[in-house]
Amino acid sequence: MVVDVLAPTRYQMTSPGTKIVGWYGILTDWELAKVVPKVGSREDARQPERKGTWQFMSVYYVRHQAKRPVTVADELESFFHVLLFFAVHRLHHSIDNVPSFVMKYFDSFDAAGGKKKTCSKNKRDTMLGGEVTTDDRQVEFHVQNGGAIHNRFTDLIQRMLRHFKARYEVLEWKECNAEDRTKATVSAVVPAPQPTWCRTIKRTVAKTTSQQVVKAPVKKEPSAETIKLPDELARS
Repeated sequence: MVVDVLAPTRYQMTSPGTKIVGWYGILTDWELAKVVPKVGSREDARQPERKGTWQFMSVYYVRHQAKRPVTVADELESFFHVLLFFAVHRLHHSIDNVPSFVMKYFDSFDAAGGKKKTCSKNKRDTMLGGEVTTDDRQVEFHVQNGGAIHNRFTDLIQRMLRHFKARYEVLEWKECNAEDRTKATVSAVVPAPQPTWCRTIKRTVAKTTSQQVVKAPVKKEPSAETIKLPDELARS
Protein backbone atom coordinates (compact mmCIF):
# COMPACT_ATOMS: atom_id res chain seq x y z
CA MET A 1 0.00 0.00 0.00
CA VAL A 2 1.09 3.59 -0.63
CA VAL A 3 0.34 5.98 2.24
CA ASP A 4 1.74 9.16 3.77
CA VAL A 5 3.95 9.16 6.86
CA LEU A 6 4.16 11.67 9.71
CA ALA A 7 7.41 11.74 11.70
CA PRO A 8 6.80 13.55 15.01
CA THR A 9 9.60 13.92 17.53
CA ARG A 10 9.88 12.11 20.85
CA TYR A 11 12.03 13.37 23.74
CA GLN A 12 13.53 10.96 26.25
CA MET A 13 15.61 11.69 29.32
CA THR A 14 18.47 9.34 30.11
CA SER A 15 19.62 8.58 33.65
CA PRO A 16 22.43 11.21 33.72
CA GLY A 17 19.89 13.83 32.67
CA THR A 18 20.78 13.90 28.97
CA LYS A 19 17.88 14.58 26.64
CA ILE A 20 17.64 12.34 23.55
CA VAL A 21 15.56 13.38 20.56
CA GLY A 22 14.11 10.63 18.41
CA TRP A 23 11.56 10.29 15.63
CA TYR A 24 8.87 7.72 15.05
CA GLY A 25 6.56 7.20 12.10
CA ILE A 26 2.76 7.31 11.92
CA LEU A 27 1.00 6.12 8.79
CA THR A 28 -1.75 8.52 7.70
CA ASP A 29 -4.25 9.12 4.89
CA TRP A 30 -5.26 5.46 4.71
CA GLU A 31 -8.39 6.44 2.76
CA LEU A 32 -6.11 7.45 -0.12
CA ALA A 33 -4.04 4.25 -0.06
CA LYS A 34 -3.66 2.24 -3.25
CA VAL A 35 -2.35 -1.23 -3.91
CA VAL A 36 0.97 -1.15 -5.81
CA PRO A 37 0.94 -3.78 -8.61
CA LYS A 38 3.74 -6.31 -8.42
CA VAL A 39 6.40 -6.39 -11.12
CA GLY A 40 5.03 -8.35 -14.07
CA SER A 41 1.44 -8.05 -12.85
CA ARG A 42 -1.31 -7.41 -15.38
CA GLU A 43 -3.05 -5.06 -13.00
CA ASP A 44 -2.92 -1.48 -14.25
CA ALA A 45 -2.79 1.70 -12.22
CA ARG A 46 -6.34 3.02 -11.82
CA GLN A 47 -5.35 6.69 -11.68
CA PRO A 48 -1.85 6.84 -13.22
CA GLU A 49 -2.01 10.56 -13.87
CA ARG A 50 -2.28 11.20 -10.10
CA LYS A 51 0.84 9.31 -9.08
CA GLY A 52 3.22 12.22 -9.38
CA THR A 53 3.70 15.88 -10.24
CA TRP A 54 3.98 16.20 -14.02
CA GLN A 55 6.97 18.55 -14.00
CA PHE A 56 9.06 16.15 -11.90
CA MET A 57 7.96 12.70 -13.06
CA SER A 58 10.66 10.47 -14.55
CA VAL A 59 10.93 9.99 -18.30
CA TYR A 60 10.45 6.24 -18.01
CA TYR A 61 7.45 6.40 -15.70
CA VAL A 62 5.64 8.96 -17.87
CA ARG A 63 6.02 6.59 -20.81
CA HIS A 64 4.93 3.49 -18.87
CA GLN A 65 2.76 4.84 -16.07
CA ALA A 66 -0.29 2.76 -17.01
CA LYS A 67 1.73 -0.45 -16.88
CA ARG A 68 4.59 0.02 -14.39
CA PRO A 69 4.68 0.99 -10.71
CA VAL A 70 7.00 3.75 -9.52
CA THR A 71 10.49 2.40 -8.77
CA VAL A 72 13.35 3.69 -6.62
CA ALA A 73 15.14 4.83 -9.77
CA ASP A 74 12.06 6.82 -10.83
CA GLU A 75 11.88 8.50 -7.42
CA LEU A 76 15.58 9.43 -7.56
CA GLU A 77 15.13 10.89 -11.01
CA SER A 78 12.18 12.92 -9.73
CA PHE A 79 14.42 14.22 -6.95
CA PHE A 80 16.92 15.31 -9.60
CA HIS A 81 14.24 17.24 -11.51
CA VAL A 82 13.12 18.98 -8.30
CA LEU A 83 16.74 19.83 -7.51
CA LEU A 84 17.28 21.25 -10.99
CA PHE A 85 14.06 23.27 -10.79
CA PHE A 86 15.17 25.07 -7.63
CA ALA A 87 18.76 25.38 -8.86
CA VAL A 88 17.75 27.36 -11.94
CA HIS A 89 15.61 29.62 -9.74
CA ARG A 90 18.00 30.12 -6.81
CA LEU A 91 21.58 29.62 -8.04
CA HIS A 92 23.77 31.56 -10.46
CA HIS A 93 24.00 29.86 -13.84
CA SER A 94 24.48 30.33 -17.57
CA ILE A 95 20.79 30.15 -18.54
CA ASP A 96 19.76 33.42 -20.20
CA ASN A 97 16.00 32.91 -20.17
CA VAL A 98 14.85 30.99 -17.09
CA PRO A 99 11.06 31.07 -17.83
CA SER A 100 11.70 29.67 -21.30
CA PHE A 101 13.98 26.93 -19.94
CA VAL A 102 11.44 25.96 -17.27
CA MET A 103 8.61 25.81 -19.79
CA LYS A 104 10.58 23.71 -22.29
CA TYR A 105 12.07 21.34 -19.71
CA PHE A 106 9.36 20.94 -17.06
CA ASP A 107 6.00 22.08 -18.43
CA SER A 108 5.88 21.10 -22.08
CA PHE A 109 5.12 17.66 -23.49
CA ASP A 110 5.05 15.65 -26.69
CA ALA A 111 2.10 13.65 -27.94
CA ALA A 112 2.82 10.04 -28.86
CA GLY A 113 0.56 9.06 -31.73
CA GLY A 114 -1.54 12.15 -31.13
CA LYS A 115 -3.03 10.66 -27.95
CA LYS A 116 -0.73 9.84 -25.05
CA LYS A 117 1.36 12.62 -23.52
CA THR A 118 5.06 12.06 -23.04
CA CYS A 119 7.56 14.27 -21.23
CA SER A 120 9.34 17.16 -22.88
CA LYS A 121 12.12 16.62 -25.41
CA ASN A 122 14.52 18.62 -23.21
CA LYS A 123 13.97 16.37 -20.21
CA ARG A 124 14.28 13.26 -22.34
CA ASP A 125 17.49 14.50 -23.99
CA THR A 126 18.96 15.30 -20.55
CA MET A 127 18.39 11.77 -19.29
CA LEU A 128 19.59 10.06 -22.47
CA GLY A 129 22.51 12.43 -23.08
CA GLY A 130 23.69 12.85 -19.51
CA GLU A 131 23.90 16.65 -19.50
CA VAL A 132 21.64 19.67 -19.02
CA THR A 133 21.73 21.98 -22.03
CA THR A 134 20.16 25.22 -23.19
CA ASP A 135 20.48 26.60 -26.72
CA ASP A 136 22.86 23.71 -27.54
CA ARG A 137 25.18 24.74 -24.68
CA GLN A 138 25.78 22.84 -21.46
CA VAL A 139 24.30 24.65 -18.46
CA GLU A 140 26.91 25.87 -15.97
CA PHE A 141 26.28 26.73 -12.32
CA HIS A 142 28.42 29.44 -10.73
CA VAL A 143 29.42 30.40 -7.21
CA GLN A 144 28.35 33.95 -8.01
CA ASN A 145 27.03 35.75 -11.06
CA GLY A 146 29.65 35.42 -13.78
CA GLY A 147 32.08 33.90 -11.29
CA ALA A 148 33.82 30.55 -10.95
CA ILE A 149 32.08 27.25 -11.59
CA HIS A 150 30.24 25.85 -8.57
CA ASN A 151 32.34 22.67 -8.47
CA ARG A 152 30.50 20.83 -5.72
CA PHE A 153 27.06 21.30 -7.20
CA THR A 154 28.32 20.61 -10.73
CA ASP A 155 29.93 17.38 -9.52
CA LEU A 156 26.67 16.32 -7.87
CA ILE A 157 24.67 16.98 -11.05
CA GLN A 158 27.18 15.13 -13.24
CA ARG A 159 27.31 12.09 -10.95
CA MET A 160 23.52 11.80 -10.88
CA LEU A 161 23.20 12.21 -14.64
CA ARG A 162 25.87 9.56 -15.18
CA HIS A 163 23.66 7.03 -13.39
CA PHE A 164 20.49 8.12 -15.18
CA LYS A 165 22.14 7.97 -18.60
CA ALA A 166 23.37 4.45 -17.85
CA ARG A 167 19.90 3.42 -16.73
CA TYR A 168 18.28 4.50 -19.98
CA GLU A 169 21.05 2.97 -22.06
CA VAL A 170 20.47 -0.38 -20.35
CA LEU A 171 16.68 -0.06 -20.65
CA GLU A 172 16.99 0.69 -24.35
CA TRP A 173 19.30 -2.24 -24.92
CA LYS A 174 17.02 -4.66 -23.06
CA GLU A 175 13.84 -3.54 -24.78
CA CYS A 176 15.31 -3.39 -28.26
CA ASN A 177 16.84 -6.84 -28.06
CA ALA A 178 13.77 -8.36 -26.43
CA GLU A 179 11.87 -7.91 -29.68
CA ASP A 180 12.01 -10.46 -32.46
CA ARG A 181 14.55 -8.95 -34.85
CA THR A 182 13.52 -10.96 -37.91
CA LYS A 183 10.15 -10.45 -39.57
CA ALA A 184 8.99 -12.09 -42.79
CA THR A 185 5.97 -11.76 -45.03
CA VAL A 186 5.01 -13.45 -48.29
CA SER A 187 4.12 -10.45 -50.41
CA ALA A 188 5.24 -7.21 -48.80
CA VAL A 189 6.98 -6.15 -45.66
CA VAL A 190 5.17 -4.09 -43.06
CA PRO A 191 7.82 -2.67 -40.68
CA ALA A 192 7.12 -3.67 -37.10
CA PRO A 193 6.83 -0.77 -34.64
CA GLN A 194 9.98 -0.26 -32.64
CA PRO A 195 9.94 -0.62 -28.85
CA THR A 196 9.52 2.50 -26.78
CA TRP A 197 13.20 3.22 -26.22
CA CYS A 198 14.58 1.99 -29.53
CA ARG A 199 16.06 4.70 -31.65
CA THR A 200 15.51 4.61 -35.38
CA ILE A 201 17.76 2.00 -36.91
CA LYS A 202 18.52 1.07 -40.47
CA ARG A 203 17.04 -2.14 -41.75
CA THR A 204 18.63 -4.43 -44.27
CA VAL A 205 16.10 -5.98 -46.60
CA ALA A 206 17.11 -9.31 -48.14
CA LYS A 207 15.02 -10.28 -51.15
CA THR A 208 14.31 -13.91 -51.94
CA THR A 209 12.16 -15.56 -54.59
CA SER A 210 9.13 -15.94 -52.30
CA GLN A 211 9.59 -13.58 -49.36
CA GLN A 212 11.33 -10.55 -47.97
CA VAL A 213 13.12 -10.66 -44.63
CA VAL A 214 13.70 -7.53 -42.58
CA LYS A 215 16.66 -7.82 -40.20
CA ALA A 216 17.31 -5.27 -37.50
CA PRO A 217 20.87 -5.27 -36.14
CA VAL A 218 21.23 -6.20 -32.50
CA LYS A 219 22.00 -3.19 -30.33
CA LYS A 220 25.45 -3.43 -28.80
CA GLU A 221 25.46 -4.56 -25.19
CA PRO A 222 26.44 -1.80 -22.73
CA SER A 223 29.69 -2.16 -20.83
CA ALA A 224 29.77 -3.98 -17.50
CA GLU A 225 30.29 -0.65 -15.72
CA THR A 226 27.24 0.87 -17.44
CA ILE A 227 25.08 -2.10 -16.50
CA LYS A 228 26.21 -1.84 -12.88
CA LEU A 229 25.26 1.84 -12.48
CA PRO A 230 21.45 1.35 -12.66
CA ASP A 231 21.76 -1.37 -9.99
CA GLU A 232 23.39 1.22 -7.74
CA LEU A 233 20.33 3.44 -8.25
CA ALA A 234 18.00 0.61 -7.23
CA ARG A 235 19.97 0.01 -4.04
CA SER A 236 20.06 3.69 -3.04
